[in-house]
Amino acid sequence: MIASAVILVPFPRRSSWRFADQVDLLPLPVEVRCFELSAAWHPRLRADPAHAWLHQQLFAVAKHRTAVPERTIRSRRTA
Repeated sequence: MIASAVILVPFPRRSSWRFADQVDLLPLPVEVRCFELSAAWHPRLRADPAHAWLHQQLFAVAKHRTAVPERTIRSRRTA
């Protein structure tokens, strides 16, 4: 159903190649400025091993997929 719909979805260029054979990829008609991606959590969750693991995974993915200098990707737990 969605495959036949006419919709506009802004999507990162570096990931759009995965869908190139299924949809038409067109540039946006406006310039899109960079944005900051942040993560926040309540201090009481710092001792939770599951949350610590999740945070490690999220920061590892963000570090791997971003083009920003490493020093800008940090955990507030260590700041």
